[in-house]
Amino acid sequence: MRNSSGSPNEQEQLRQEERKRNAGGTLNDGYQRARNGYVPELTFHLGWKGRGLLIAVVVVVFIIVSLIMN
Repeated sequence: MRNSSGSPNEQEQLRQEERKRNAGGTLNDGYQRARNGYVPELTFHLGWKGRGLLIAVVVVVFIIVSLIMN
């Protein structure tokens, strides 16, 4: 299905510009999409900053849990 707002190439350019302007919004978009069902899309839509943040959160949680368990 095509959107009436323009060609797929124009839509992709708009998405890339939005990602550059609003990196935190991409994180929220990825989170919302994963929350609605398809988990692999979380890392796909986050971008490199979001992936780095996700990895950092997982590492911090792992360290906290390991400290509590000992």
